[in-house]
Amino acid sequence: MECLVTDYSPCLSYLRQENNADPGVKALPPALRAAEIFRRILMALPIGKIAGESLAGDYGLMFADAGFRERVDIENQPKPDLLLALVQAVSQENHCLASFTPAHTTVCYDVLVKQGLNGIISELEARQAGSDRTGGEYLDAEIRMLRAICDWSSRYAELGFDACRRVPAQPPRSLLEALQAVWLVHTAVGIAEKCDASLSLGRIDQYLYPFYRADLDRGVAEEQLAAAVTDFFLKLNRYGDASGALNLGGVDAHGHDLFNDLTRLFIRVAAQLQMVAPILAAHIHPGLRREDFDLLTTPELLSIGQPSFYGEFSCRKALLKRGVPATEVHRWAANSCMGLMMPGEEFSDMWGVIFTFLLPLELALNHGRPFKGNLSFRLQTVCPEQYDDIAAILNTTIAYADELLSMLIKRHGGISAEEGANNPDPLVSALLCGGTPGRDRILGGPRYHTVNVDSFALVNAADALTAIDHVVFQRHRHTLSELVEAARNNFEGQEALRLELLACPKYGNGNAAADHTVKELAERFSAIVRKNSNGHMTYMPSFHTLNFHVGLGAGWGAGLDGRRAGEPFAKNVGPMQGRNHNGLTALLASAATIDQEFFYGGQALDLHIEAELVKKPADRAKFQAALQTYFQLGGLQIQVNGVNVDTLKKALVEPEKYADLTVRIGGYSSRFVSLSPQIQREMIERFQHNT
Repeated sequence: MECLVTDYSPCLSYLRQENNADPGVKALPPALRAAEIFRRILMALPIGKIAGESLAGDYGLMFADAGFRERVDIENQPKPDLLLALVQAVSQENHCLASFTPAHTTVCYDVLVKQGLNGIISELEARQAGSDRTGGEYLDAEIRMLRAICDWSSRYAELGFDACRRVPAQPPRSLLEALQAVWLVHTAVGIAEKCDASLSLGRIDQYLYPFYRADLDRGVAEEQLAAAVTDFFLKLNRYGDASGALNLGGVDAHGHDLFNDLTRLFIRVAAQLQMVAPILAAHIHPGLRREDFDLLTTPELLSIGQPSFYGEFSCRKALLKRGVPATEVHRWAANSCMGLMMPGEEFSDMWGVIFTFLLPLELALNHGRPFKGNLSFRLQTVCPEQYDDIAAILNTTIAYADELLSMLIKRHGGISAEEGANNPDPLVSALLCGGTPGRDRILGGPRYHTVNVDSFALVNAADALTAIDHVVFQRHRHTLSELVEAARNNFEGQEALRLELLACPKYGNGNAAADHTVKELAERFSAIVRKNSNGHMTYMPSFHTLNFHVGLGAGWGAGLDGRRAGEPFAKNVGPMQGRNHNGLTALLASAATIDQEFFYGGQALDLHIEAELVKKPADRAKFQAALQTYFQLGGLQIQVNGVNVDTLKKALVEPEKYADLTVRIGGYSSRFVSLSPQIQREMIERFQHNT
């Protein structure tokens, strides 16, 4: 089933530009300026009603009158693509980047459905009375933005959406009203952040369950409630991106399983719609009922890359390492693709620092210079003239990584401070709690401010170190200079050497030597990241790559793991594609050797298991047992692609016949035919090796 797509980005871009140019708006302090622009956008945004749907909240050019359409120059309105912009910037900076990334946050929807926006406004007004001038001004901006959403909802009430006469201003009384309140606030957050990337919904099956249960007790039919959930899912596919997570199940503070009938309804609707959003983030634990585990592992779900599986207790351990109190960690939620966070209390900068681990390795092997080109900055680390063992190379690599990462994290802190001062978002600040009232979401407003440090090609660097150890120090077949020269020339005329490097032990096969190298490199990387955290901002180690391992690999030269120039990097915490040959058990064992509790920025292991293989109950039970074992060994997350490889190959040749074919990208799903040819080919290659 496909949903109607509205072209809303040009409307938002046009209205922002128009209001930013207003001299009266320009003269306002940053927070009040943000609030006024937000209010004007919501009042001028073309809105409408889609036949047959019960929830309000649609907007875009399809609802605009002729005059508005004439004013909007669609061709010249920027269409924001946050992640594409990041990849382009990374490619220009030696594949390392510090930047501020908005959105990627879950606001306090549980408070919203209990108090309504008017209840939150009353609390802000009380705080405002005791604030200094600066804090009071910021709280005033927060209040104005919340009231703007209420006024926006009134516009939908005029179109006949009765629920909007009450919510989100007042607490909802039914599941329909609760979904309506959540949706209007959810999409308004994307407008306020000027980015709707990866906005997630937290523990939605928990905070909406009382409304679901009350409706059933009043005699509302299950089919009517399912229709409201369906409309909500259609909105999630119509606006924003496909990376918003909807958490399912879990365990409460007393050890009780949290799977409920609303959880099951969400799963059934997702399976029926067969759409790319939302991400179903399933919390897996030993006490999960077999019937519910079966519901999560049907061929219908796995064939569209759903759900994403999280180890309930391994994720809790990671958050405890991060510093979340033991009395509160049970409230955790998955954030977008693979982040672990505390919903309603945390601002998440999911792409704050991007770091390619092949850079420090090349510096260590090439006298402080990359294999190709030059650094645009100076480093203090001194590279030894020669090495006597692999440990010395590893230590120098880590020394370069330490200096590079510390520099990037310091740069990130400065960028964030400037962003918070000049481009505040009082709406998100108002909807995150636990910090300092009257301060921006980047400057201490919420309780937690977390920043991912996403490591690319760490597995490639580790495989290269293992290969160097074998051919240089153990077998004495080649010198380091020979290897470096061959890689610099993309192994031209040196195919035998490349194959020799490829034949060395590789991560992903349960090989002790290869796995130990990845484990040590990962531990030392995470230690560098963690030591750079401060009281306000927590920097989080992560193997988060999405599918950008393809694009970034395309811009990098050959490696000493045997990788040719331009080939993709390894994806997430998985092995380099085509290098795992010992089956699922060995792959899980390799990934579990990494102390994943220190990677609380999130890390997923990608698997390919054709959906047909879990049709039989006995086979499904084996798959479930593998998931439970991995999580008991400390794994954080597994995401599965269940699509048939032969089907992908056919779609590559005849895309027009496979428009609905869905694949898992990296925490979220996408239509296969919408991906670039190089990403399509990389997926086919990787799936053929079950990763």
